[in-house]
Amino acid sequence: MRTLLNLLWLTLSGVWLAIGYAIAGIVMCIFIITIPFGIASFRLATYVLWPFGRTVVRRRDAGAASAIATSSGSSSSDCGWQLPTSCSARSSA
Repeated sequence: MRTLLNLLWLTLSGVWLAIGYAIAGIVMCIFIITIPFGIASFRLATYVLWPFGRTVVRRRDAGAASAIATSSGSSSSDCGWQLPTSCSARSSA
């Protein structure tokens, strides 16, 4: 069943997501400060190709950069890329 789901995923959206993550990884590796995010993007690109049957494991030794990236991602999603109209409405009120 996993193989069937993986093949369906790969043909419908997995390839496009992997290409997107790979392009984002290349762009992030251009700047020195975003190289760790570029490496993470390459790892995500391999994960989205064949996701069913894999598990995501939290690493205890991830370090401070992981905590900063996690907290900055949640704050930017509140008023950033996903909801630009609601942020402008919220700031003008």
